[in-house]
Amino acid sequence: KSVPRLWVRDIISMEVASKKISRIVVRDYNDTEQIISNPNGMTVINTTGPRLNEICSHVGIKLPISFQLGVQAYTLGRYFNSGLINFDENGKYLVYLQREGHLQVGPTNTEYHGNLKEIGPRPIELAHLGRSLSQTLGTKITNDNIHQSKAGIRVKPNYIFDTDRPIIWSHSGEDIYNFYSILPGKMALGLLTARELMKKLERDGWIARSGLPIKTPLCLNGNEPIRSQVRLARIRFKSLTRLGLFFIKSAFSLK
Repeated sequence: KSVPRLWVRDIISMEVASKKISRIVVRDYNDTEQIISNPNGMTVINTTGPRLNEICSHVGIKLPISFQLGVQAYTLGRYFNSGLINFDENGKYLVYLQREGHLQVGPTNTEYHGNLKEIGPRPIELAHLGRSLSQTLGTKITNDNIHQSKAGIRVKPNYIFDTDRPIIWSHSGEDIYNFYSILPGKMALGLLTARELMKKLERDGWIARSGLPIKTPLCLNGNEPIRSQVRLARIRFKSLTRLGLFFIKSAFSLK
């Protein structure tokens, strides 16, 4: 059975009854309060990106996440005929894309503790990108000649190893059995997150079994952070081992 689509601007409240979220009060884009509820039960999935913890706070939950700021900038002129990847003074990669009439550079990757709803001008990040541009182009790019084009927030789990893998949290451990939060990670992997979430909902008894096979799970279990970090360590070790063997083999083949 199809349900009407509701464009939600804000969550006002979430009510829990019998260890399930039973009622959600929201505000739509017409500034009208709406009530979401289902007497037959419903599953609530939090996929709000930087607002994950804001939504979870309505039921007293806080996820172990932090925020990174990515700033893109541009300077007028034509410098390349194609794209370029280079590294800044901190070893962070930067992508240079030649557009019509301007050169785009970025993104930065710095810790962010500011307003998540409105990101203003970022002079420190712009100055950093200006220095990187000057070094790459071999010509001085002054602060007046570099302009902020966009800025966005990346959500990161508080893990030892940085990762862009999707993460799924089930909030049954907080005694709310129909509530899940998702950090989809990079788009290429995030597109597969829904499939693994559906399998989890099947196992938890919320939807009928579909028989959809999952041969190699990509998502990390947010409820088991230590095991997830061990898994990341194994993946990283395996990748570095393969890379090392490749270079050793290449070195011997040149002799």
